[in-house]
Amino acid sequence: MTATSTAIRVLRWAAAGDGPPPSGDLLEPAQLARPGPALRDALISLLRPAAARMRVGSPPLGDDRPAGIGTALMAAAIGSARSAPDDAGRLLDAIPKSSAAADLVLRHALVARALPHLPIDPPKPRPGAKTDPKTAADTIEGSVARAEPGTADPETEQDPAVRHPIRADWMRLSPLTCLTGSPPEHMQDEIAGMAADLLQRPAARRWMVMVLAQPASDRSVRLWRRELMGRLLRACEEGEDLVLNIYEANAVYHHKESMNQVRAALATLTGGMALADEDERLNDALSVAAWWRPLRELRRQDPRALRQRRHLGYGYLEGLELCRLAEKMIGRGL
Repeated sequence: MTATSTAIRVLRWAAAGDGPPPSGDLLEPAQLARPGPALRDALISLLRPAAARMRVGSPPLGDDRPAGIGTALMAAAIGSARSAPDDAGRLLDAIPKSSAAADLVLRHALVARALPHLPIDPPKPRPGAKTDPKTAADTIEGSVARAEPGTADPETEQDPAVRHPIRADWMRLSPLTCLTGSPPEHMQDEIAGMAADLLQRPAARRWMVMVLAQPASDRSVRLWRRELMGRLLRACEEGEDLVLNIYEANAVYHHKESMNQVRAALATLTGGMALADEDERLNDALSVAAWWRPLRELRRQDPRALRQRRHLGYGYLEGLELCRLAEKMIGRGL
């Protein structure tokens, strides 16, 4: 099976498949740089439903630049990550970053679908294994070894000399996955900068409002969104309008779910529970409170701005009270 065949199978799986991604080989990887009709069709079949599902408009996020080959390379790497992790890892290292919206949407559609099946950390090395790190190749042709299908040694899964792709590798190449989820700390400046750039395009700004307004179930996602809104408030002229739009969209489209989170968090903070770092419920409640911190800052600075938002309603007052109580309990700002 060639690298192109592997990429096509994985792209089709990302568009409509279930379960873990299909596996394949990386033979003839140079063909990925010259995609034929079948590979182009697979990319289009992933882009169109993903763009519709994400509601990014047409052209995606108001950007008519065409997609590159990066998503095809990532798909081939996903398909070969189990059978040839070193080759897949070096293929990832050869993929350039892209700011074209079509690339951003394609990569997010692929990576978000694959993330649950990707390892967070590399496997632990076998005792006594020798370390001989390999350097990343500069070209697609040189980045993938010509291994025969089915010849991978199972023990290489624990060889420290093997380049094992992990979740951080895929996140690095998919900025929208980072923006909508929670990026590694070392990528937060980059993702915040991308968000500021997206604010300059109305279609992208509308999309970002709708995404960031959705209540998150993951603690790290809430904390990242608090961080991102705070950064945009301080760094962008459009930051205040964006943040108010986010909370207003939350009130319009997600009022019940959002208020359920707030009331559950209030019950946790007022239930006489001891402050302990290991307490999952407490940390979860604090992350809900932290999401309301940017709105609390805006109310302090310009309370009239909140009163002018007729769709904001008064449910936000419960969120602000939760934030106030949480900061009082921990003795600092969230």
